Amino acid sequence: MAVALPAPVIVRCIDGVPAARALFADIATAPHEIAGIAYLARDRTLLGLRHIRGGRDRVAVLPRLLAGDALSLDARFVVMAHNHPSGDVSPSPGDLAWTRAIARVLDGIEVRMVDALILAGDRTTSFRALGLL
Repeated sequence: MAVALPAPVIVRCIDGVPAARALFADIATAPHEIAGIAYLARDRTLLGLRHIRGGRDRVAVLPRLLAGDALSLDARFVVMAHNHPSGDVSPSPGDLAWTRAIARVLDGIEVRMVDALILAGDRTTSFRALGLL
């Protein structure tokens, strides 16, 4: 499990699917599932990033871990992404339940989940665009 560290000085604003997709592009073609979590400031600049490696078809992310990161970085927003090595970018029932559980925990500490993405190769699904967040 990777540790959330302050990001290098990046002044870009993560304000939509294309910017978030670019931020997480490195996990799109991994042969195992990886979750990426971006912690954003009030102006949506990147404060920190965490990658968590999973297995062939799942990755476990503890909501309390993300809440701790968000609090320690004083984040106001979070964008999450994970890949599907299968190539199917459709959210599974587990993806939906996991994302909504994390969003509820973050909401309780006044951190808003901006979006959750599923990546597979050059394809992307946005939970926000589908109305799932």
